[in-house]
Amino acid sequence: MKNVFTRDIPPRAAAVVLALVLLATVVTGREEKSAPGLPMIEPQKAQPISMVEQTDLRLPVRSLQERSMNDLFAAPVEPAAAPQPAAAAIAAVQPVQVPSAPPLPFRYLGRMKRTDRQLVYLLRGEEMVIAEAGQTLGGTYRVESISASSLQLVYLPLGVHQNLSLPEVP
Repeated sequence: MKNVFTRDIPPRAAAVVLALVLLATVVTGREEKSAPGLPMIEPQKAQPISMVEQTDLRLPVRSLQERSMNDLFAAPVEPAAAPQPAAAAIAAVQPVQVPSAPPLPFRYLGRMKRTDRQLVYLLRGEEMVIAEAGQTLGGTYRVESISASSLQLVYLPLGVHQNLSLPEVP
């Protein structure tokens, strides 16, 4: 029968591995027991103790309160809350706030009146916007109507009507 695990190891490689193993055993045998820089502490000599002083063989006495065990997987039990008086419960209810539209982001720049339509020039940030009745501005405001003293807008997400005052034209 042929041996499957035989390998041809070069003699020099085997000698190097053997030398490293011997060096490792010599180095590990020289290690000190304490960390470097710390003084060695000599162990104290043990004094003989009588058998009676050495071990207390009595069982500890437990009370019934110590024997009760909690279920580790149970839901935590919270103490029942004291009932609140009806007046305190009514005061705790906060009034519902009706959503409101944000302040108008537009400022008046000017207007132009033609025979069939009226245009109002508005400023939104640094962008100039031309408003005309029925037009949607920025997808959030729709111009309802333009009168001599105001511009009526609808805030589309909430359907809230808002007015922008316009100066009177002489």
